[in-house]
Amino acid sequence: MPEGFTLTPKRKNKLVLVFILLVLFILQTLHPQLFERVFSFVFEKTNTYDFCYPKKLVTVTDGDTIKFLANTAKKKYLKVRLIGIDAPEMRQTPFGIQSKDFLEGLINDSLEDKVCCKRGKEPKDKYGRTLADCWVGKTFLNASLIENGQAVSYFIGNKNNKYKNLFFKLEEQAEIMKVGFHNPDNLLTELPYEWRKRERSQFN
Repeated sequence: MPEGFTLTPKRKNKLVLVFILLVLFILQTLHPQLFERVFSFVFEKTNTYDFCYPKKLVTVTDGDTIKFLANTAKKKYLKVRLIGIDAPEMRQTPFGIQSKDFLEGLINDSLEDKVCCKRGKEPKDKYGRTLADCWVGKTFLNASLIENGQAVSYFIGNKNNKYKNLFFKLEEQAEIMKVGFHNPDNLLTELPYEWRKRERSQFN
């Protein structure tokens, strides 16, 4: 230790914080799936969700959108678009149906009875849908769809980029492992946003 250097409690706390951040960076780089599970666990213990609903009040619209029955008396729904992902459209057969079924399975097959979400820094998209990261238990729905080749990473703007690096790494690994629509025998040849752009151009 350099002469005159005193390891005060404040300096000690800073060194511990730097060490933890370094470990997390290495973990995210080398083992993104494990990082996601650790982060989700810490998130659940240290943060509160913005809203939670029983699974029986949840409807999956497609692979990246879910609805919560927010008011049962008035049949009022809260429509949520999962942040940072883009799943095939329902008319992109069979991929849209497969992605929707996968998301339904993540929710319905879980032993947990609630779906919980955290709103993004940018709370709504241009269609008025709530933008959120969602979990069922410790399963991070957004990340699981990418990890299993049922959605691609998709970020617009600079506000809702919290899991951008993680999603990019999960997508890269899904491509390497050829899971979901990355499988050559079931290959998605047109990305969802490309498909939407082509569909819109037909009406211009």
